[in-house]
Amino acid sequence: MQQYNCPTNIFFGTNALSALEKIPATSALIVTDQFFVENDTCKKVGALLSAKNTTIFSQVTADPTTEIIAKGCAVYDQCSPDVLIALGGGSVIDCAKAILFLQTKPPQFIAIPTTSGTGSEVTSFSIVTSGGVKHPIVSQSLLPHIAILDDSLLLSLPKSLIAETGMDTLSHALEALVSSNASPFTTAYAQSSFSCVFHNLLASYQGDT
Repeated sequence: MQQYNCPTNIFFGTNALSALEKIPATSALIVTDQFFVENDTCKKVGALLSAKNTTIFSQVTADPTTEIIAKGCAVYDQCSPDVLIALGGGSVIDCAKAILFLQTKPPQFIAIPTTSGTGSEVTSFSIVTSGGVKHPIVSQSLLPHIAILDDSLLLSLPKSLIAETGMDTLSHALEALVSSNASPFTTAYAQSSFSCVFHNLLASYQGDT
């Protein structure tokens, strides 16, 4: 017997960020990195929320460590959000998931990925680094309730990141195709993903948006 389930509600395409306007919130915590604070993306996301209080935790770095996650938890405790938003790439989403995992009453969790590589916005995994070693956290509680895939967030990616995340997408699609747990559902998604990236990655790298 096999099972396929994707409980995450996905908003995608042009102006997908506007979905935030319909999400009720009193207090929100945005987990991100300094880049999205400096380019005002964080400000844009915060402005779309109905929350009266929005707190930003922007200390996330690549491969988030337990020390960074502890700092994020401290900020979480201070603002007690009813909405937790991860805005960034795989490391940011991993960090937000780890913060979420440590809460006794987890809030609504929204993932807004800014790269196309990891697919972390629809998985129940988080990778945390401790003492230079990466450790996985696996729990259904880590699945975002909502994922927002807005194509405008990809327009400013540097060419190196387009290449790296594009190849990451191809790798994930190929891995899904040969998985011993593959099903007709996952195979259809993986084939479509692989074909789309394979035929468009070079053009995207060369500046075709």
